[in-house]
Amino acid sequence: MCPLVAAKQSTSSAWTRPHTDLDETEKELEYLIASPNNGVLAFVMQLSSSGATSPQHDVGKVIGRMGTRSSEQAVIGYVLNRSYWGKGYMNEALTVLLRYLWEYGVQRIMAQVDPRNERSMNVLKKLRFRETGRKEKVREVDEVEHGIVYFALEKEKGDNQSVE
Repeated sequence: MCPLVAAKQSTSSAWTRPHTDLDETEKELEYLIASPNNGVLAFVMQLSSSGATSPQHDVGKVIGRMGTRSSEQAVIGYVLNRSYWGKGYMNEALTVLLRYLWEYGVQRIMAQVDPRNERSMNVLKKLRFRETGRKEKVREVDEVEHGIVYFALEKEKGDNQSVE
């Protein structure tokens, strides 16, 4: 089973139910690979040998994914294997994604986070996203209602939007 999507703790929000078997994971990956946005607006996060905190045996390992479904509605999404939380990988990866979206011509990038996911909200705040609103009970996953916190980041005129 794919360790990225199989572990309940690997999801970036409670909105994504963990996969229960390899077949489900394979179907999800086939869908993502076939998507016209694959490699354009959707990316797999893979450890490289240049990562100072990456053990050599983890080089090449897929640890997450991120992207947006369209450049017109740049709502980013991301997921990271729990084993790699708190090590700066998501901040590093999203920094690259934001630069890419600015170069792509996007003027405003948005994100939606489960209000219980403090870590995800902290990543966005570190990248200068600002909270733009909250709603209670807007999504239902496995018969449990969840709220949502909205975030946005505007591109500043004349700025390459350095987020480091």
